[in-house]
Amino acid sequence: LWSTCSGVDGRKEKDANCSVVFKYGMKRDFNRWLASLGPSAPVKSLAEVIDFNESHAAEEMPFFGQEIFLKAVDHVAARHPVLRTSFDLTSYACPLQLVHTRLRLPVFLHDIPDHPPAEQLAVLEAFWQREHHQVFNLAEPPYLRFHVHRRTDDTFQFTITENHAILDGWSLTSTIAEVFEVYLTLLSRGTLRVEPPLATTFRDYVHME
Repeated sequence: LWSTCSGVDGRKEKDANCSVVFKYGMKRDFNRWLASLGPSAPVKSLAEVIDFNESHAAEEMPFFGQEIFLKAVDHVAARHPVLRTSFDLTSYACPLQLVHTRLRLPVFLHDIPDHPPAEQLAVLEAFWQREHHQVFNLAEPPYLRFHVHRRTDDTFQFTITENHAILDGWSLTSTIAEVFEVYLTLLSRGTLRVEPPLATTFRDYVHME
């Protein structure tokens, strides 16, 4: 769970719940991904992202538009076949990983602004504990799901549950970044620019394996 590592209250001891590989691998891969954006990117490292967030802390986040976020998730799922895969271990002569033409990634919306902050934290902690035990069933794709808890008119808590069978630290980071890039673009402009085809596809990856 993404939220397990950071904690909504920012306590340092939350780091004890994360593996060393996840913490430092994600930081390394995130910096590498930022560097790949080129010289025009507004930030080039995780440290610069943190500095930007701190220097703009007084600015309010735009009101969460759930229908826009759903469009962003659908857009990213349509663009990346691996997010639309499932595993069938018994129906064929050998186990297969299948790519589905359409497969919607679930986004669960929760509304908790009526709770005071301490109660919100308790609600979230209980939710994370339950979600931690919701094991993926390989017979029931997809293997990635999102939860959004709206905390106030200007803030929400975002939780990701994913199966390492389709995503690792690098690809999870890039998927999250792309979802929010599309979401913020739709939120501010209403439309997306035409994107070039992916340079490397999931088909290419399978072929190289």
